[in-house]
Amino acid sequence: MNEEFKIEVLIKKSLKELQTAELLIQNDLFNAAVSRTYYAMFYAVQVLFIEEKIVTSSHHGMITIFSKQFVKTGIFSGEMGKQINKIFEMRQSSDYNFDFEITLDTAINTLTTGKKFVETLFTYVKNKNLL
Repeated sequence: MNEEFKIEVLIKKSLKELQTAELLIQNDLFNAAVSRTYYAMFYAVQVLFIEEKIVTSSHHGMITIFSKQFVKTGIFSGEMGKQINKIFEMRQSSDYNFDFEITLDTAINTLTTGKKFVETLFTYVKNKNLL
């Protein structure tokens, strides 16, 4: 699979995950909505990493490299680094901690944050003529 095709697939997956999160919220499935929002963000970062020839083998690795190479260097705000880390942790808790429940407000705020995160990443990649 060539890189251009991978990028196209990842962009579509990212945007579909955001749509899925919206539907899950509408159906009171808040934990799943947070999980899908995280994956939208994850796929967006993967687009950036493919363009920058960065390879990771784990979610923690992706977050660490994103922080070191894109947040600490000032390309993206410290807030974006905190956001992906926080939403990853919420996803972990909502997927694996059976007594952890996401509220409607948290799900909506997470989705809003995820949408802005994805948009910011895709705008950066597009402006760098990477897409």
